[in-house]
Amino acid sequence: MKPHTLAVSLVGLLGFIFVLFSGCGKLEDPERAEPVGSSGGGIPLPIGPRSQIGTFSLEVNATPSSAPADGITSILIVAALIDTSARPVSGFEIFFQSELGSFSASPSPPLGSVTTTTPGEGRAITDANGKASIFLVSTQPGSSPVTAIADINRNGSVDTFGDLFATTFVEFTAAPGAPGPGVAGIILTADPVFQTVEFTGTTPPEPEPVTILATVFDELGQRAGAGVMVEFSTSFGAITPFSTTNESGQATATLVIPPITSSTDIVVTASTVINGRTFTDRITVSVEVTGPGTFTPTPFPVAQAIDLEISSNILSPGSTFTLTATVTDAAGRPVPNTSVTFNSSSATCRFSTSPTLPLTRVTNQSGVATSPFISINAPSGCEITFIASSPGIPASNTVTLLIQQPTPTPGPSPTVTPTP
Repeated sequence: MKPHTLAVSLVGLLGFIFVLFSGCGKLEDPERAEPVGSSGGGIPLPIGPRSQIGTFSLEVNATPSSAPADGITSILIVAALIDTSARPVSGFEIFFQSELGSFSASPSPPLGSVTTTTPGEGRAITDANGKASIFLVSTQPGSSPVTAIADINRNGSVDTFGDLFATTFVEFTAAPGAPGPGVAGIILTADPVFQTVEFTGTTPPEPEPVTILATVFDELGQRAGAGVMVEFSTSFGAITPFSTTNESGQATATLVIPPITSSTDIVVTASTVINGRTFTDRITVSVEVTGPGTFTPTPFPVAQAIDLEISSNILSPGSTFTLTATVTDAAGRPVPNTSVTFNSSSATCRFSTSPTLPLTRVTNQSGVATSPFISINAPSGCEITFIASSPGIPASNTVTLLIQQPTPTPGPSPTVTPTP
């Protein structure tokens, strides 16, 4: 045999061996596959999409491919994993990555419920149909590739050369920046938003009450109907803590400003929950004080007692209630800016609340601290005792809540007509 013929044969043999061993990427038994080229970091976007490796193929689709960047409207991302016989492959983890938005397991997720703590990353498991589904929402407009990565090596991380990539593209269109037609949210107005009071003597003037109007727009950007709860708070003075919208989607609160000796700006905040998402707006109310008046401050009251009240003593399972604490000094005067903690002290059953207890609020200028609406999950017949406390003050009186199924209202008695 000629030398050059032997060299060609050896090259061919080496090429055959290389192809044979490189076929291990087919992963006939993925449970035994070894990770190759681990990225060791976050999920990378590949230079080009890869849709097939060994016995697996992957595709990813977005429905619809475009959505408004309103933080509510979602795009459904579905990755499908099949084998060479076009049979679905279940039980594999799929990683998702997008340059825009956040992933969630539900189309309208509450805040904080995205599947990962890193924006633009998510994961899901293929079902019996070989499909892994996830939703993508964004508040930032623009277009972005969405990449699905099948964890073929089943090691819980992305292997650039061992896992399977597929890419599609989505677009989020710009939405109007302010709540209104087409945009969910809440808008505050104040009347008056500015006022002037004159300080001429020794008694500080008291500004007139301010009407705060909150207009709520639902997830379609339309005026919300009646019954939507709005929570109000203020940086100074006292305000109606809760109010519900009327048929025009508007809720009203009253801001009461105590006597003041100098000009001040007051920030009023309102928040509401729309389709599981919290929306907030703020407005500044200004009061200008004029005149040559003089003021001798009275000693600041020292908190001595807490009185606790509950909005209802009997509720059905799943209902809501509020706790209200009034803090006073030795003379019975209200004590503002005092921290109050609401908690349960005893119960005859296992129960849960939302928000969870304990929770803390600060008294307003009237010495009153009110909890947010508390939802109770407890069986019928359960009795729960609540208490309020504050550092350096004896604990409050207790209030008791009884969980009881509502009594069915009997219907009208049938009318019996005697037979003649």
